[in-house]
Amino acid sequence: MISNTSEPWHVELVHALDRGDAREAFLIFRGAHAYPTGPTTLAEWKLSFDLFARVSRALSVNPGIVRDIERLAETPDDLVRLELLSQELIEQNLPDMAATVLAWADDVEPAQESVVIALGHALEAAFLPHEGVTHLRRHGTLISECPVVRYQLALLHLLAGQLDATEHHVPALARAHDPSVQLAATQLGDSVRRARAIRHVTALDDSDLIGWHFVLNGSFLLHRSREGSQTMNGRYAFVQDDWELCREAIHRVDAALDAMELAPPRIFALPERGSQILAHAAGQLLDLPVLDWPEDAAGRELPGLIVAYDMSELSEPTYRTLQMHRPGQVLWNHANCWTSRQPLAADLVTYLHQQQRAPWGERLSVDPKSGTMSSTPPLAHDVKTLAAMIVKAPLPEGALGDIPRLQELISNARLVEGSAAPGALRDRGSRRGERLGSPVTSNRFV
Repeated sequence: MISNTSEPWHVELVHALDRGDAREAFLIFRGAHAYPTGPTTLAEWKLSFDLFARVSRALSVNPGIVRDIERLAETPDDLVRLELLSQELIEQNLPDMAATVLAWADDVEPAQESVVIALGHALEAAFLPHEGVTHLRRHGTLISECPVVRYQLALLHLLAGQLDATEHHVPALARAHDPSVQLAATQLGDSVRRARAIRHVTALDDSDLIGWHFVLNGSFLLHRSREGSQTMNGRYAFVQDDWELCREAIHRVDAALDAMELAPPRIFALPERGSQILAHAAGQLLDLPVLDWPEDAAGRELPGLIVAYDMSELSEPTYRTLQMHRPGQVLWNHANCWTSRQPLAADLVTYLHQQQRAPWGERLSVDPKSGTMSSTPPLAHDVKTLAAMIVKAPLPEGALGDIPRLQELISNARLVEGSAAPGALRDRGSRRGERLGSPVTSNRFV
């Protein structure tokens, strides 16, 4: 971030380096180069890359990357090195800076296919779909000639909530010779079909988190944060999950299954400890037997509700076993991070967070007198004891008041068939990847 002093950003950055605060120097640099801010002339970019190299050295960045940045300080219009730097920034989860570098590359040599595609990807990852639409639409000829650029534009339209514009591009994408583009066209068309199925029962505006989650992912989001509604629009930035919310989630899962007329005969507990705890609590509240997720492939064909507390905590081998839909199986992920791309979209998701802590994990607390923050160690109780704490937790008053509206949305959504159908109702094929971003915006840590 840039401080509120009257000094130019580069002067502040040098001051930070002089006092040995490389992290502050980087934050100043990032604030001055996060899209759409940044240099606009060759001389300004020379200064930027020179300072970026100094900051990178102070942060002990890979020497090879530092050398590439130093070379860009000498020739800021080197298109190849600009693209390579943008790729490195994306890998370091700095898409806002990558977009600025790529926008400069597009100014240096306009309408280069690889640059425009990379810029669209960076703006998607930076949660800036409207800006992406604006920039890509400058390249009308490239959109007409390159199916991948057209797809990138159509996706950004979708993430900006512009359904008609998305649908406009689908026929041309479906005629592309590249099978991957044809598949992408089908997926975009599926999102439009899902939107049509629910648009008369939900707003699909810039605050309809649950509606858009279904449109984008074919997945049902079951809970909106009741805190920070003006800035978070239903997502959590940081949340300390609790026993009450876990119990509420189980009731919401039950209501969702009822709306889809699904009755899983058993619950599968995935190997991770949090999933085991939540699965055993769900077994008690839903009166269903709880089985460990089978190690053998044949056992994994049985119908049931698969319970994951947080899929990002699963081992890679376990994660791979969840890639395919199977008859009668519903995958529920309780805590889902919304700021990193998820390879698999669960059929049911309780809530969206950027950072969270489980009720049984390490917890943060603030001393009411001193204001100091401390942490408490994780609970060492066995799985069934912790599950019982969920079962015994009281439901907050009015916690389930929106269930009828949620069930109405699900009842309409279940009418969608084929490849666009809700994930919970599919019995074959690969699970969708989860879309990164949404027309609903939220504040986040950067």
